[in-house]
Amino acid sequence: MQTQEKKPIATTARLQSIVDYGITLGAKAIHLEPRKGSMAIRYRVNGSLKEERHLSLSEYNALIAQIKLKSNLKITEHASAQQGIFHHSFKKNAFKVSATVLPILEGEKVVLHIQHTNPKPPTLESLGFWGQSLKTIQQTLSLHRGLIIVSGKRNTGKSATLFSMLSTLANSGLSVATIEDPVRHVIKGAHQTQVNHKNGLTTEMGLRNILLQDADAILIQPLHLKNISELIETTIQKGHLLFGSLHAVDSAEAIHHLVNSGLDKYTAAKHIQLAITHDQVRTLCNNCKQAYAPSEEEVKMLLREFSNNENLAIERLHILEMAAKDSGIAAERKLSTTYGKIEQLWKARPNGCQNCNYKGYKGSIGVFEIVQNGIELQKILLANLGRQSLRDEIKRSLALSTKQDAIVKMLRGLTSMSEVMRLQTIREQD
Repeated sequence: MQTQEKKPIATTARLQSIVDYGITLGAKAIHLEPRKGSMAIRYRVNGSLKEERHLSLSEYNALIAQIKLKSNLKITEHASAQQGIFHHSFKKNAFKVSATVLPILEGEKVVLHIQHTNPKPPTLESLGFWGQSLKTIQQTLSLHRGLIIVSGKRNTGKSATLFSMLSTLANSGLSVATIEDPVRHVIKGAHQTQVNHKNGLTTEMGLRNILLQDADAILIQPLHLKNISELIETTIQKGHLLFGSLHAVDSAEAIHHLVNSGLDKYTAAKHIQLAITHDQVRTLCNNCKQAYAPSEEEVKMLLREFSNNENLAIERLHILEMAAKDSGIAAERKLSTTYGKIEQLWKARPNGCQNCNYKGYKGSIGVFEIVQNGIELQKILLANLGRQSLRDEIKRSLALSTKQDAIVKMLRGLTSMSEVMRLQTIREQD
């Protein structure tokens, strides 16, 4: 609901209120955008921007100055981009707010990224991993050498997955080190380094020094290969377990990017252990979601994702749903499928309820594609057959695609058909 703030409020209190409200919504970022005659405040919740409030231009200018002051930025600088950090407290919880200021035609746009500074690491199960995918990750974490790639678009949960995996390794007694730009989560027991280009602390320098300090597991985030491809090869060959995150639409694109950017194809073929692709879907509000009998068209569309043979498709889908339930995905809820039928799907109630701020959805959950290295994948890498060949082989060998994972979670009542279709639309655009 958009509102125009008219009452004079102290600028510090207004900033506190804006960030407090974002935390209450579960927003990952707050966009402060100048418009003609006013400023809009938009909150990124579950991947989507929600416009909630407006301020006058005079209130906006005062707010920008307050943000710059708290973030230790130049208040009188309006023509250059600036980045800074300030700390925020809400209901006895501490948050780090990263502020970026960018000059645009209408003035200065500010984005505030909100991060809890002392959260417990999430479990892989709570992030949405289950069944064979979960077992595959756990088995790979027990290895002592190789490369684990975590990829996906922005705001799809890559950092949370890395936080979970590296926390597990640090708690198991291994030495964990990171070189990050920026550090997104504080990992208890790990040794984390923030890239600082002004002081000459680059990813390359950080990795060189980490290699001198006997780390078992190393994270490079984001994984840019400029100047460090040979270092990465050395890191893996010396017996380190290396984690890297990058922006890519799927695992094929991520692997192809690494090899195309300078990673030796023999190193890639031999030592890439796992590639995890992330996406996210919004979760239905538990308080008001609605079950319904699917249409014949919906059933056919879902089954086509699993097999061209409808009987085989429904059997496979039922087995997958049972496995998800057994893994704890909505374990208390009855099955939506039988061996011969999809009995029900779930949707958001129009206009939601008070519990979900009248949206019908509350929160989000990851959907994943887990790729293990194998002989055929190695052959494609060594023969330089390219991204499409990688994509074809991965599709052939995948246990579950991100869309299939989303469908299983939809059957468990976590998300809706519209979210599955939105996921498909985004994939087609990419």
